[in-house]
Amino acid sequence: MYRKILSHPKMVLGFTGIVTLFLALQIPHLRIDNDPASFIPKDHPTYLAKERTDELFGEDLALSIALRAPSGSFFTRENLKKLVSLSEALENIPNVSDVTSLTTTDYIEGTAEGIQVSPLIDPATFEGTEEEIEKLKEKLRSWIVYDQVLVSRDYSAVQVLVVLERKLTEEQREQVYHDTLRILHRIVGDSLEYHVAGTPAVSVLISENMRSDLRALIPIVLIVVILTLYASFRRWAGVLLPMLSITIGTIWTLGIMALCNVTLSMVGTVIPVLLVAVGSAYGIHIVHRYYEVEQEKGRSPEDILYAVVRDVWKPVFLAGITTLIGFGSIVTSRVLPMRDFAMFTSLGVLFVMTNALVVIPSILQVRHRTLPPLPSSSGKSSLHFLYGLDEAVFRSKRRSILLFVVILVLSLVGAHRLVVDNSLIEYFKKHTEVYQSDEFLRTYFAGTRHFSVVISGTKKGDLTDPRVLKFMDDLGTYLQDRHPEVSKILSFTDFIKRMNSLLQPNGLYEIPADPEKYGLSSPSELKDLVSQYLLLYSGNLSKWADDALEPQRARMMVQLRTSNNSFTRIVVPEIYAYAKKHLPEGYQIEIAGIALIENTLVDLIVNAQITSISVSLALVILVIILSYRSFWIGWIGALPLGTSILINFALMGFTGIPLDISTAMVASVTTGIGIDYTIHYLSTYSASLKALGSARDSRRKTLATVGPAILYNAVSVGAGFAVLLLSQFKPLNYFGLLVALTMFTSSVGALTIVPMALEVFKPRFKN
Repeated sequence: MYRKILSHPKMVLGFTGIVTLFLALQIPHLRIDNDPASFIPKDHPTYLAKERTDELFGEDLALSIALRAPSGSFFTRENLKKLVSLSEALENIPNVSDVTSLTTTDYIEGTAEGIQVSPLIDPATFEGTEEEIEKLKEKLRSWIVYDQVLVSRDYSAVQVLVVLERKLTEEQREQVYHDTLRILHRIVGDSLEYHVAGTPAVSVLISENMRSDLRALIPIVLIVVILTLYASFRRWAGVLLPMLSITIGTIWTLGIMALCNVTLSMVGTVIPVLLVAVGSAYGIHIVHRYYEVEQEKGRSPEDILYAVVRDVWKPVFLAGITTLIGFGSIVTSRVLPMRDFAMFTSLGVLFVMTNALVVIPSILQVRHRTLPPLPSSSGKSSLHFLYGLDEAVFRSKRRSILLFVVILVLSLVGAHRLVVDNSLIEYFKKHTEVYQSDEFLRTYFAGTRHFSVVISGTKKGDLTDPRVLKFMDDLGTYLQDRHPEVSKILSFTDFIKRMNSLLQPNGLYEIPADPEKYGLSSPSELKDLVSQYLLLYSGNLSKWADDALEPQRARMMVQLRTSNNSFTRIVVPEIYAYAKKHLPEGYQIEIAGIALIENTLVDLIVNAQITSISVSLALVILVIILSYRSFWIGWIGALPLGTSILINFALMGFTGIPLDISTAMVASVTTGIGIDYTIHYLSTYSASLKALGSARDSRRKTLATVGPAILYNAVSVGAGFAVLLLSQFKPLNYFGLLVALTMFTSSVGALTIVPMALEVFKPRFKN
């Protein structure tokens, strides 16, 4: 079948050209989405909990805008007038559901008749006189809910929250973000320092920086791989043929993604870079072997081509299959960007491998020209290095084995220190504007990360029971006293306590939980008292209760000063444990929010990592065992791979590089790519051993035959991934660095660990 396909090279090239052109036209339709809520399955309990909470209390994702006076207090007539204008302009942006600022927020005050709800600042009457400003400050000091939410403690800064409508597309979020920036520039200008952060801003900036990365990195990685190939072959044919199969495979992959309406996330940035870097391997081995066979005298062009295909198809095919296994093992992940990455990277590898095995031989047939021989110096330096490495390893077998054991022990120690985290703001480098804005909001305000705690009763009016209100208030106190990372807690109970302080003679800012203290005889009378408070309240409680008069569900919002997810993993179980012990019977608790989404991503990443490593290593071992019909050869083939993965985790542990949505894929990429070197070594060693009989001579022959190609490929792939160090995202910087490192360790492992293991265990090759 394969020979039949190659017998029609012009037809193959024509068909390839038509398909490539069609799929290239689809690429502009690729969409980008970096909303963290879209990263987890729609049926996941965390996603469903957030949906229920948003349905009850409205969307809680907001752009956080901080305005700070350059010196002194923000509270001047000019600044407050600008705040009024800014709030009004922001409310008119399409797809904005709510704007919360000092000029749009209610204030509850006592009157002779009871209570009155009025704006903190009435834009229609506010003139900005000293008397008005002083009265505003008194109001802010009188109710703690404003502190670090709308105003900083030193009164030098204020915060405006711009809440977006639910279910917006990435394009709509981008429009809101840029409209906000334009309004800030027009109204605030340079007169005030301003910062914009929050999950919507982070999501938009990830998408925009992705586009910038794709425009910059793909040309750079192409140049790097081209230069590496030219340095290896010193002939343009050795460059252009592998690059052609890579380019075609990449176009096909991205085109099919567009046809399938698959969105690109930050992880998707790696796909074209990876295919360019990895895809060179298949073309390198074919072209390198073609150069060698063509120099043998007395061979016809057709004979040369089929000799090359006969020699390389099996290792190239096995390398492609094991690469598919490595990448495909991530398909089991429930993190959707990781799953899509696995599916389409595997598909891309299949395309690149197929093009290398079909398109390159077809071009060589149509070309009908003899390739000039490699320069006599080509490969000499690499062979000198390889022979020296072989001598060093086998000069003292005990010393080499001891060194291997020491490396394993140190790697286990480092891997034990590995930290798991996936905070979106930590994707950005510290000098970036959005990172500094987020840091400012964590310093002067309560931060941009939060989650909701929803308390539910069984019937309407259950949330007027002072027992459950007292539980909510006590839970808030417990969390703030115990954890400095909890910067602020806003709750339905804040409104009850405020009304209690204004309507009761004792003026206590508390939940009325003791009947005797309030001159009542039973808890049911206290419940009626709370109901009366709600009846008197004329403001909007929709963010905090599902019903203004007879709430069945109420909400607490826990704001976090920390940017990492490790704290969320600690505090959420604590809340459930506290509720199990103290929540009155008949009530339920549910925790939801974007902080929980990010925390769920961490759990899913860890599960995906364990599964993908286990599955990919097991399948790779099985493929090698079946290929060579030897149990021991299968395990020997996995040795350098397992060592590379362990060294990778050790480096992450020792340097503090977190295991996140990008770095979690390094192990699978290492499995997919790194095993290629071992397969090519084993394939050539097997043939050499059969022909020569001597293990030492077979090693030397193997090094001379595939050693340079393994080195060329490792350098090419490593250099290609190292380009990711230029990305604007830290996870991609780490990903590029770690994959480049594993290319070095897995290639060196294939050239040292594998021959040493073959020497020690002496397995029989039965292929």
